[in-house]
Amino acid sequence: MVHKLRRLSLDLDCAAALGVGIIGLVLYYRTLAPSVLMSDAGEYQFVLTELGIAHPTGYPLYTILGHLWSFLPIRTPAYRANLLSAVAGAATLSVLYLAFRQVSGRKALAAASALWMAVAPTFWSQMTVAGSYSLNALLFALFLYAVLRRLNGDWGVKPAVLAYGVGLTHHRTMVLATPALAYLLWLERHNLRRWRYLAGLAALVVLPNLIWLYIPIRAHQLGRSDLATLKGLADFLLGTTFSRYWLMGGWKGLLQQFGNWRNLHVGEFGWPALALAAGGLLVGFARRRRLVVSTFLVYLAHLAFNLNYRIGNIWMYYIPSYMLVLLWAVLFLDQLVAYLERHVPHPGWIRVGASGAIATAIAYTAVAGMMARYPALDRSHDYWLEDYWLDALASPLEERAVVFSDWNMHTPLVYFQRICGLRRDIQPRILTEEAVAEALNRNEVVYVTNLPSQADSLVVSGMGPLFELRRQVRALRDTPVGHSLSVDFGPCLTLRGYDFRFLRRDRGGGRRYLVALYWSRPGTGACDPGITVRLFSGESQVGQVDGRLVRGVYPVERWRFGEVVVDHHILVLPPDLHLPQKADLLVGVYDPNTLELVRTEGEDGHLVRLASVSLEGN
Repeated sequence: MVHKLRRLSLDLDCAAALGVGIIGLVLYYRTLAPSVLMSDAGEYQFVLTELGIAHPTGYPLYTILGHLWSFLPIRTPAYRANLLSAVAGAATLSVLYLAFRQVSGRKALAAASALWMAVAPTFWSQMTVAGSYSLNALLFALFLYAVLRRLNGDWGVKPAVLAYGVGLTHHRTMVLATPALAYLLWLERHNLRRWRYLAGLAALVVLPNLIWLYIPIRAHQLGRSDLATLKGLADFLLGTTFSRYWLMGGWKGLLQQFGNWRNLHVGEFGWPALALAAGGLLVGFARRRRLVVSTFLVYLAHLAFNLNYRIGNIWMYYIPSYMLVLLWAVLFLDQLVAYLERHVPHPGWIRVGASGAIATAIAYTAVAGMMARYPALDRSHDYWLEDYWLDALASPLEERAVVFSDWNMHTPLVYFQRICGLRRDIQPRILTEEAVAEALNRNEVVYVTNLPSQADSLVVSGMGPLFELRRQVRALRDTPVGHSLSVDFGPCLTLRGYDFRFLRRDRGGGRRYLVALYWSRPGTGACDPGITVRLFSGESQVGQVDGRLVRGVYPVERWRFGEVVVDHHILVLPPDLHLPQKADLLVGVYDPNTLELVRTEGEDGHLVRLASVSLEGN
């Protein structure tokens, strides 16, 4: 009978863990980023697909698992990389439920607390995008679960050692869990005198870390010269490039980081949860000292690291700390319910009522948090980077040109080149002042996503979403204008020509057209105009795009006389719009302060009809 009850409890735990994971997966799936992303997430999207090497320290376990995952026949490689994080996040929640069950005998309390973690903003944000933090959270949760099973006497120390060893193959912050592992080994100190036992534990750490050999082997296959030397490889694996972020700012910076630590914890769960966690530490030190000591040492290790590591995304390094905070809160609530059961009459009613009420309160808090954060964390419509780079790569960029961008915008460009095969002749480079200057000195064609400071002395053109930089002005005779004309808009602006071309269809079937306008400065008048481009079918307007001249970065007073400035505008027509084969293209200039159109010289109206253009792509 006892065996059957234990088996039933185990089955219910497995079902509850699976249910918690499924709820988390549904949430992350509904808010999953569908396309390419910026920065490190964008890098992972092509590194996983092509089995490459990510930025230091390389993340070989994540790369190999992600590459195997990338073979799933689901949408695009970028989407699959994002989906991997959602699955890892759901698995983390299931493991967290099992870990909380090692602290509390109450399934409802453990399940509600795991779901509380599911909607914590930092955790949630990382489970909808490609990234190493999702797998790191899963590996830490497995380590925590193994530690708790050892402290409860169910398992030996070997599962915790193995989880620790596997964690080290992915993210170096797993070393911050060493205090808990050392504490477990101290409890096993009588066994450490046997060399075979000690050798077996060492093997559980060393053997998984042989996966780091992937980096030099794959670097040789890819011809990575920066990893060809022992020093270069060591610097890469140790992440020495990030050592400059350690101990920055002195004592003043440390005090500021303490403020960030407090704000992050409050923003994650609120003061009530932190009070519960503090109560769990106090109660646990009296009743479950081994659990509190081992987990608190790990928390202190993470705290010391996070306070002294000054990187922009340090908030993501707190995810393991948040797991421990919830663990202590569960411990306190469990002890509170146990106290009520012992000291309040009718324990059967109290057992159900108190535990259920607390679990309901936590679940309500989690649901309320989810509803409040959902709009901000929903990435399901995040296509702007896809539109940006597809528009840029479909624009008439010169062959073998150089495109400069910062790291955030660089990685999605590389994705479209390597994975989608678009404009592989373009040379993507990281934007620095020195690199741009060198490229211009070599007379290379230079495009940038955002202007460097030296652009104040350069000639700028708007080329689709990009800017083109030149040292010499662009004369009309050297500019391939499709349709020449001369229309004066007031005393300071003349339209010298235009081009109109079908750019591409977007994912929803909408049509995107590129309108290139060629401007010059006829006199000395100063202006900072806005441009409006419109399409008319008969008397009905079917499309419009408004914007600043060269997006407001190249004021007219900087133009040289005789210079022709190219200004691209992208006109988007929705997919459900029925269009004729031709439409009238009109252009106008307006004052951005008053929105009043400027009357053209020699024209009766404010909008100039350029031509009847063919709407290709219908």
